[in-house]
Amino acid sequence: MSYDGAIVSSAPNFDMSWIDCNIAATNGDYRFDNNTFGQELLKYVSFPIIENTTTTSDFVVLKLWKGDNSRLKVTINDPKGAYDSYDESLTDLLLKYIPEIDMGDIEALDIEIKVDVTPGKVLVTIVAIDYEIVDVEGGI
Repeated sequence: MSYDGAIVSSAPNFDMSWIDCNIAATNGDYRFDNNTFGQELLKYVSFPIIENTTTTSDFVVLKLWKGDNSRLKVTINDPKGAYDSYDESLTDLLLKYIPEIDMGDIEALDIEIKVDVTPGKVLVTIVAIDYEIVDVEGGI
């Protein structure tokens, strides 16, 4: 379910700590040849920095590849319920907006997720490899 920005405008006491950003993938087990194996889901966590109407979460994610099961999820947990603002493949997102990226050359990736909340609007910005991917009108 997509997040209805109207809840933000109707909640004068919106709490930025309601926002949860996480990344999950099965890329935490490596063999001697530096290839991944196993199917155990690894959840990357971050301790967000909250400033006024913005929360920023920084992650270091291990190797990604086309067709992996990586997920980037931004959830708003307000008292009326949880709403997914974004829940998609992290790798597909990176390949869509940074087509020249060579996933085979990247052993670890720094990802920053910034969520800005203003009345009626939730804006998600993802920074990876010096590229900034901005959510436009509620859909990246």
